[in-house]
Amino acid sequence: MRSNLITMAAAAASLLWVGTAGAQLMAGWDFSQYAVDGALSTDGATFTDTLAANYSSFDLTNNAGSGSAAFGTLFMNGANGSTNVDEASATAAVVPSAAVPGSDVLSSNRKAPATGPGTNPFNSFSILRGEGQSRTQNLGLTARSGADVVFQSGSTGVGRPGWYMSFAGRAVSGTSTVDVEFSSNCSTYSTLGSFPLTTEDKKSTVVLSATPGLDVTCVRLALDPTAGQPIIDDVAIFVPEPAMGFALFAGVAGLVALARRRTI
Repeated sequence: MRSNLITMAAAAASLLWVGTAGAQLMAGWDFSQYAVDGALSTDGATFTDTLAANYSSFDLTNNAGSGSAAFGTLFMNGANGSTNVDEASATAAVVPSAAVPGSDVLSSNRKAPATGPGTNPFNSFSILRGEGQSRTQNLGLTARSGADVVFQSGSTGVGRPGWYMSFAGRAVSGTSTVDVEFSSNCSTYSTLGSFPLTTEDKKSTVVLSATPGLDVTCVRLALDPTAGQPIIDDVAIFVPEPAMGFALFAGVAGLVALARRRTI
């Protein structure tokens, strides 16, 4: 009973922060780097099963572009617990998608990177092109068969609690699910929840961890097309600003202490 109360207290403190001011985008992907719909290629000639982030609040030039790559990488190559996707196959398990047939490409999480004045949202194509991104396509990411994709994010010295993520998602038809798992060491994962997708584009948000001192984290999304092909877009992983991180940790500690007293 005590452990349940402590867990609930920590989660409650985290949820108080999610969606409020004071967030910094650690890493974000709008998948616009891919050259064409249906192929894991960023240049139209070679194939890749990894993808660097192209948005971050820690990127001092417009929070977007080449400087963001240092703060996150998407893995589909078997590393960090991801599925080893055959990127050159015509039937690759995971591919970029223009989100047709169905509704338009996803936009429910388009503004996620814009966490403060002067920052820019996903699909800021003119900025990305100006910083050397060769392709700027309005694409999401879809699974044609079951696959786990891993988003690694962070930087040495970040050391903050209160990580959370958001993403846009829908199913091409029918229904689908995205299972979210978290790891502080990019090896051992814990399940955080299963998010249902319908044909309506919607934003999903999940608290990742309130543990202090985290520099690098991994989030694994399990994409299941059994009942309907899932599409995700505009994946964003956040940390609080330093002052907010301290306040969050203090809040967690206080709620944990209260939960302990009530169980004595």
